[in-house]
Amino acid sequence: WTVTPYMFAKVVSDTEEKEFTSFDEALKYAYNNYTDGDEVSVVLLRETTTAGGFDLSTKAIKVGDSWTYYAPDITLDLNNHTLEVTGTQFVKLKAKFTVDDSSAEKEGCIYTDASNANTNGWIYVNGGRAFTFNNGAIYADSLGSGKYLIGSSGFQNGDVNINGGYISSGSGYAARINNAGDTINITNGMVYGQILVSAGQAVISGGVFDWNPSAYVNTNVYQVNEDDPEPGLFTVTGRADLPDVVKYNGQNYKLISLAIADILATPDKTGTIEFLANTIQEGTITVDDDDANITFDLGGRTITEATATQMFLLEGGNFTIKNGTILAAGQIATSGHIRVNDATLLVKDITFDGDKTQKDVLTNINSKNGGAFYLYATKTTFDNTVVKNCLVRDMSAGTGNSGAIHVVKQDVAHVATLDFINGSKIVNCQAAIQGGAVSVGSGCTFTLNSGCSIENCKATMGGA
Repeated sequence: WTVTPYMFAKVVSDTEEKEFTSFDEALKYAYNNYTDGDEVSVVLLRETTTAGGFDLSTKAIKVGDSWTYYAPDITLDLNNHTLEVTGTQFVKLKAKFTVDDSSAEKEGCIYTDASNANTNGWIYVNGGRAFTFNNGAIYADSLGSGKYLIGSSGFQNGDVNINGGYISSGSGYAARINNAGDTINITNGMVYGQILVSAGQAVISGGVFDWNPSAYVNTNVYQVNEDDPEPGLFTVTGRADLPDVVKYNGQNYKLISLAIADILATPDKTGTIEFLANTIQEGTITVDDDDANITFDLGGRTITEATATQMFLLEGGNFTIKNGTILAAGQIATSGHIRVNDATLLVKDITFDGDKTQKDVLTNINSKNGGAFYLYATKTTFDNTVVKNCLVRDMSAGTGNSGAIHVVKQDVAHVATLDFINGSKIVNCQAAIQGGAVSVGSGCTFTLNSGCSIENCKATMGGA
């Protein structure tokens, strides 16, 4: 007789598909055998149980005289199955970790009846990368009073993104953000259990809640519908009275985020978003997907920043912003009105006006550099583009640099490059400390090709 063991999970990547007799083995294999930038999925094959307690921190390797820190991008595909977690913490993250359900039913679930969750969070985002939840369910019977189903604290870039599915946190909080540099973004899904913002910010643009989320909703763009879809629930939708602002694939949208979501739902995640009119931009246009290939075509129109937040936050993937004017009239407390992390960016036929006679990066919350663009481990080309009238005035430690553009690496394996071509230029920009036009970090490059220029830019103590 031959006994064939049950297989409970498999690891799927571009190079292999391998089955395992336990979920624990599969997750550990994905983490230990893949490196930074690798995308790997752990797919459930049947109902199973784990004690949890996984630590998916970044791993260190020495390259020359420098250390680089890395971890793969891991997706847990519930595949319409249930994963029961018996321990007080499911996972501690510095790797980028996504929970999804690729099945047609999308009824997979992570479940726990642990009554005394870890004080940092049952899912603990300890910085470095984001936690994203797209489909399925994450359900807790009772975490314990004051405990968090999802907790983020300790380091910057520990964002939490909820784009769908169902979350229920029992007697605890659904999520907590506890770092000034982090954000919880909720664009869709059902969130039963309040969120707690101890530091950082929450941005809610869609979803159904069993509590009133109005404090985190920009009512210039969205509305909170009480007792919808049933008594005691609240639904966040785009305001019905808003005009159509963009078009994708022949369909008009009142919200840019909805057009982005539809592009990311396609197999190749590729598309062009066309602006239909001059637009007052409320909040941040966010894309976080390594496979995204999105063009923002302004169509000769102007986007004007209206709130004290970044205009664009683009992470992973390939992006183009072209053909129009960006007026950054808002006063922001972060680095760069447009921030791009570990991606490829083309800025073509754009005029970026920082409107420095009015306001710009003035306040004092953590590393603010780059009056217009903050380019982190990103390959960027400016083609026939003008960046002008930008100002960085913050003088707290490590800030006040790069009046227009800040170019910085993640580590020795992930550097940033910036190329100016076809007459691109920086004009009339200023920094408080150094780099009146551009600051280029160690290991990064800035190429100013023939016909391009930097004009009337300076760095002066105090940013006067």
